[in-house]
Amino acid sequence: MTETADSPRSRPDFTDPPVIEVALSVGFSPLLRYANAHSGLFSRRFAETFASVEEHPPYSIPPVRESRETQPEIEIVDGPPPIRTWLIANDGSELLQLQRDVFAHNWRKTGPRQEYPRYESVRARFKKYFQAFVEFVGEEGLGTVEPNACEVTYVNHIPIGEHLQASGNLEELITLWAWPHTTFLRKPNEARFAAQFVIRDDNDRFVGHLNVDGRPAYRRSDNGGIVVLSLTARGLPADDGVDGVLSFFDLGREWIVRGFTDLTTPKMHRVWGRVR
Repeated sequence: MTETADSPRSRPDFTDPPVIEVALSVGFSPLLRYANAHSGLFSRRFAETFASVEEHPPYSIPPVRESRETQPEIEIVDGPPPIRTWLIANDGSELLQLQRDVFAHNWRKTGPRQEYPRYESVRARFKKYFQAFVEFVGEEGLGTVEPNACEVTYVNHIPIGEHLQASGNLEELITLWAWPHTTFLRKPNEARFAAQFVIRDDNDRFVGHLNVDGRPAYRRSDNGGIVVLSLTARGLPADDGVDGVLSFFDLGREWIVRGFTDLTTPKMHRVWGRVR
């Protein structure tokens, strides 16, 4: 995860990070008058950038609570379930996701030589399109966008081979993983890792969670073995409107970058070219 060098806290930096996707998402109170056709109307505003349209099952950002003690979520739905619409950029590297209670912007690596454009660029693109979406909702008389949850997700692909010998050798990748010496069980041929951390602001108030997940998989391009390491910061907007959403994104990105560095090993840091 490469970050700019002008951070007041000097974030960790890598010259060749394994990140292949970054997603910024915001959830809001359902726009009950929003129909799937509205996604098509919105897409016309950026038709030159997003030439392809796909439909997918809806996505729900889980409720943000500090405690696991939760009440059942009951949603009364009038009409068919919502469809999540993908607007895909011409080169496939940019994606907008639209539905009546979620808006998301993704950057995706589409080739081995493509560089991560930095968080600041992804953030600026999200802001541009989300503000346009909020204006569209108001102009169409669909209600008011009231953000209630935010997500920042970084997805990393770590190839199995020269530096990570097997997907079961997570101690080569994850600092918290260590396989004990046993008399019967050998190292697993595959292993998964999952952890959750509480995110607090500078005043020690709960604002969300950092979820980490590592699991074996295969690349679609060449069927090569990889470990997919995903980090998602999910939390509450810092304030009303787009500024409150962006403020959580900034905090979530901070936790992801620093958490990624804490959780991964010095050996892999050298592979990724850590410079600070």
